[in-house]
Amino acid sequence: MELIERKLQADKIASLYQEIGYDSYANRMSECARFARFVEKTFWVPEYDYYDQNKLIDVHESELEYRLTDAIFCRVRLCPICQWRKSKRWQALALKNLPFIQEEYPHHRWLFLTLTIKNCRLSRLRNQVIRLNKSFLKWVKWKSFPADGWIKSLEVTLDESDPTLCHPHFHVLLMVPGDYFDNKEEYLTQPDWVDSWRKAAKLNYDPVVDIRAVKQGKEAQIIPELLKYGVKPDDLAEVTSQQLKLLTNQLHRIHAINKGGLLRGCFKDVGSDNIDLIGSGNEGMLTGYQLYFVWQQSHKSYIENLYKDQELIGSLTINQNVLDSNTELFYSLD
Repeated sequence: MELIERKLQADKIASLYQEIGYDSYANRMSECARFARFVEKTFWVPEYDYYDQNKLIDVHESELEYRLTDAIFCRVRLCPICQWRKSKRWQALALKNLPFIQEEYPHHRWLFLTLTIKNCRLSRLRNQVIRLNKSFLKWVKWKSFPADGWIKSLEVTLDESDPTLCHPHFHVLLMVPGDYFDNKEEYLTQPDWVDSWRKAAKLNYDPVVDIRAVKQGKEAQIIPELLKYGVKPDDLAEVTSQQLKLLTNQLHRIHAINKGGLLRGCFKDVGSDNIDLIGSGNEGMLTGYQLYFVWQQSHKSYIENLYKDQELIGSLTINQNVLDSNTELFYSLD
């Protein structure tokens, strides 16, 4: 199950932080998702007159839902749990806003762009990312750049054959005018994209650039690929203490997701008001039932405790089916 897998990875990384003397990160990550409390709430759904939407007819009680009301999350950049939750939150936010963007710009089309460079030294990662970010921001201002808006995310993968190398690259969702594909002056072929990115990034070689049109009606399917982890969880699971130290230092205060053009104001930054994403959603009425998840290191799993009016009703070791049904609570948007 993904949550248990992420918690096990977090505990492993916490021990590596302990080895390299990053005690604060180690302690915070050890406590991450150690427990979480969800409160059962009911919500009231108004019903309005069919012919007069301003006339309230009745109010119905909706189904019970759970809301995350208390938890410990470490917010360490390379924590597998926090990285997973934040990516899911970004995806949910993008999917929620996408219909409104399409309604405001109904004639625009979408492109999915991947920009790469050659592998670089982990010790040079920070300088490379800063340089590439500056190159990208200059590039989008070129007259030949076809997009009216963009969302860019940074991903870093580790080299399997050489632990001193890494591969930073950008995933970019571009919003282009509706006539882009028919406009010979604006349209860029794949070789054109390679040449343009090479000049913008001031590279002395042709970089690998992948550009593809997003089919109309399929825009939502590209969101998980665009807004995912900054460092692959599988890479973090196999990272050495030295790699972890370099990654932590090199990525410190580096923004993973940026927006610009017409899309600059379309998304509110995740966690700007509530960085732990606790208690989000509409207000409801507390029913008295509280669900606790408590991590048991000896079992390498969670224990589920159900309380009503502060009285313990029962507990059990969570099996995969139980946890599967509650995982989305850790990053639910509504």
